[in-house]
Amino acid sequence: MRNLFVMHHCDEDLQRRGQNLIVVLWAGIALSLLTLPLVWLEGRYLSVFNALFALPLGLFLITLTKRGFVDAVAITAVLVIVVSLGIAPFASASFLTSAYFFPLTTLVAGYTLRPRGILLTLLLNLVTLGLVVWFLDATPPQVPSIAATTINAMALLVFGSIIAVLSAFTASRTIATIRQAREEAHQARDALTEANAHLEEQVALRTADLTHALTAIESHAQELEAHLTTQQQLNEVISQLALPLLPVRRDILVVPLVGTFDSRHMDLIEQRILKTIEKRVTRVLIFDVTGVACIDTLTAKILLQSATALHLMGTRSVLVGIRPEVAQTLVSLGIDLGDLTTYADLETALAGEGKSKKPFLT
Repeated sequence: MRNLFVMHHCDEDLQRRGQNLIVVLWAGIALSLLTLPLVWLEGRYLSVFNALFALPLGLFLITLTKRGFVDAVAITAVLVIVVSLGIAPFASASFLTSAYFFPLTTLVAGYTLRPRGILLTLLLNLVTLGLVVWFLDATPPQVPSIAATTINAMALLVFGSIIAVLSAFTASRTIATIRQAREEAHQARDALTEANAHLEEQVALRTADLTHALTAIESHAQELEAHLTTQQQLNEVISQLALPLLPVRRDILVVPLVGTFDSRHMDLIEQRILKTIEKRVTRVLIFDVTGVACIDTLTAKILLQSATALHLMGTRSVLVGIRPEVAQTLVSLGIDLGDLTTYADLETALAGEGKSKKPFLT
């Protein structure tokens, strides 16, 4: 039922006027059908024919309206109403009655036409009223009534047309404002969509840059880790080369000490010696200090600690190669190396320890 009064169109103003025109046409059809029994009983058969003709004509005009021919159908409807009102005084109705129906055309034009069409409708009504008055065969007593009726009808037409034009202008301006607001909203939406797309592109580029940078950092970190591992291995090799443990016989090891030593180096020497003794059965460990320029209190203390630890593990410690100046330094410092067996040089120590048959634990 609702679809009978609905018109769909992309132009809001045309759709509004078209739907109003469809309502007017359906109202005209209904009015014609309702007056059909009355005119039939009164014997006005021409009016019966007009009422029956209004049904197919109205349906045809409604179909044209829904197809978008709003202006053409509205002008046709206005012309039909104006011509019908102009003919009515010469047919059956009185001019004094039909003249006041002319403003109906202004109302129809106000709801279905643009402001220019409303003004043309007003002009058409005024011309039609003038022609009717001109051709109407009125008796002298009727002339004042006809003139007064004409003036009143024209005043109603002008006043109604002014209201209809203002209403049409207001509706058109409102629709134009709504259309502009919608276009601005669409533009804002498009701009926002473009901004979002640009932002997503920037995010994607930034993410790609960060991913590339992270990959480079991870690769650099792996390289640094590899270099660090290599450096640790090199340090281990250097330490082993700098602090060698030389097996001169099956059960005798020689530890040559060269240069100067701090606490860290002496701790490293002690750890290496203990680990080696743990893995290898060793009866005698010879500390060769021929290449040591000076033995201070700390160095002597670590040597004595190492000798004690070796003694607990079943290994006897021997100290060889003490030079005269080193011996004088030890005496002046009051360092007692009495727990260590000493020899003048490595050859004497090997000769003496090779003949020794002392057990591991003494």
